[in-house]
Amino acid sequence: EVLDQDTNTGVITQAKDFAKVRGKSKKQIFIDTLIPTIEKIRAKVEADKQYVISLIEKEILTEEEKLFLNEMFIKYKVKSKSKNELVHKMVVPPTSFILGQASLESGWGNSKLAKEGNNLFAIRSTLKDKEKTVYLGPNQFYKKYETLEDSLMDYIMTLSRHSSYSNLRKAINDGEETMGLIKHLGNYSEVKHLYEQRLTQIITKNNLVKYDD
Repeated sequence: EVLDQDTNTGVITQAKDFAKVRGKSKKQIFIDTLIPTIEKIRAKVEADKQYVISLIEKEILTEEEKLFLNEMFIKYKVKSKSKNELVHKMVVPPTSFILGQASLESGWGNSKLAKEGNNLFAIRSTLKDKEKTVYLGPNQFYKKYETLEDSLMDYIMTLSRHSSYSNLRKAINDGEETMGLIKHLGNYSEVKHLYEQRLTQIITKNNLVKYDD
């Protein structure tokens, strides 16, 4: 099967399908595939966030509202049950930032992790099961996702929940742009400064910030 992106046929949900595409450049297809999904996730997170903000101002909550809040506390791992902390965690980085990391971590969707597990962000798995993960060698088990959307969602939730990215979340909430956010990635990679340089280069070279408007 050949997917012809120039006639806009076929929706790519699996990273392995990038190899079947004819038409536009591979990089552009990768970008065009991810952007609608990023926007979909952003809209959902923003809608949930606005709802939480509206509940902060209410003195008495309905059972339904309490249930929703509790689901959000669990989802974002807010043990304090603080609504303000929850709102602070409900962030999605700029599109260029996400595209930059996805392209760097997955080689524009061509990595083994991407092809075998739709894993665009090299996110490790706590499972030590070769059947349920992508296994790259001793103690290298990586998550396997059903779709590219699942990979994107898990990546965004990782940045939202993990204590390592508290500075990144603060910077996003403060309105910092992509190039400023990169320095807050902290422990995402073991080669910190080199990683920051590579990510900056890939975003700049491919002018990914144009997708932030």
